[in-house]
Amino acid sequence: FTMHLPSISPWRWERLKYARNPTFRKISYNEYGELEDYIQYYLNLPKANMGRADWEKLYRFSEVYKLDKINTETMTSISEKLQDLDEETWSNYYNYLTAKVGTPYDLPCDCQCKGNELCSILKIRNDEYTDCLELVADTCESASGASAVSATMSLIAVSFAWLKFIM
Repeated sequence: FTMHLPSISPWRWERLKYARNPTFRKISYNEYGELEDYIQYYLNLPKANMGRADWEKLYRFSEVYKLDKINTETMTSISEKLQDLDEETWSNYYNYLTAKVGTPYDLPCDCQCKGNELCSILKIRNDEYTDCLELVADTCESASGASAVSATMSLIAVSFAWLKFIM
């Protein structure tokens, strides 16, 4: 499995409507070199710009996702919950992705947003990622509301299932 690492730079990406607070992870390993857990920290830029620059704990992986270890199985279970549009998992994921720049309700994650995030999680190769983004854009454009999100997730899930099957 691969893990997306947080950005220490609060730059703004063209697909996003906002910048993120800077973040970093403190990763813990067991005596065998296996990944055990991590804590992600963030810098609240509005507070820092007022003269108080303190890195604060954003979350601990094991606490938020209620998992006792980080491995292929646990990461797959999280990606499956995201594909199934599990609200608690999406809310946690999106809140921590944006590093507390508002709340998930302030920055709604619509069809395009959820589809783009799933593409970035499930598609490692650049060509597959690009194809996935095009699929998301086409699907979200042709449908609306919850049906668009559901249709997009279904297409990405089928694509991901096929990828797991052929590997």
